[in-house]
Amino acid sequence: NRCPCPFEALAFTAAAAPALVVAAALKNKNMINSPFAMHPLMACAGFSTILSGVYVATRDRVNRTQNTMRVHLLANSVGTSALMYAMYVMYDIKEQGHKKHLQSNHSYLGILTASALLAQTGAGFYAYFFPAKSPMEQRKRFAAHRKFGTATVTVFAVTVATGASQTFTKSMPVRLAAIASIALGAVSILHIVVSKH
Repeated sequence: NRCPCPFEALAFTAAAAPALVVAAALKNKNMINSPFAMHPLMACAGFSTILSGVYVATRDRVNRTQNTMRVHLLANSVGTSALMYAMYVMYDIKEQGHKKHLQSNHSYLGILTASALLAQTGAGFYAYFFPAKSPMEQRKRFAAHRKFGTATVTVFAVTVATGASQTFTKSMPVRLAAIASIALGAVSILHIVVSKH
């Protein structure tokens, strides 16, 4: 019943790639100890954790257990929290520097991503702890949850990619590596999500 596609073998490994690429890039730029470094690190860690949570929940829909769903909820909670912290870091930096907030497409995408993740994670907890009375209604809930989750992961990927492009403006290899790793992880997970099991 599992998705018999080559993407599945890559999915879990690819999920960690964005955080690893950005961490290495920040170290090479001697930014690893700067306050700003926590923004891309936590954002990418959140993205990687969210992808891992999606992978766990979707790789075997037929045989998934309560423990599978608990891991999924935990991963989504941790990933969402990481993004919230990443946004707080930027908010604090802007406040201390008396700079204007929301000055770029990346910042607006960040707000959209954070809002969508909070809604998606909240909906997941609601569906888990307050299941529908009928199996059909519960399936409809999860179908809507998957569709909105797919859109959220896609927006998150674009947000992280635009952030990497803005941060590493003078290093084209790093920018390409970050964007490629994000794309690989997102495509792998999304392929599994939309595959018929």
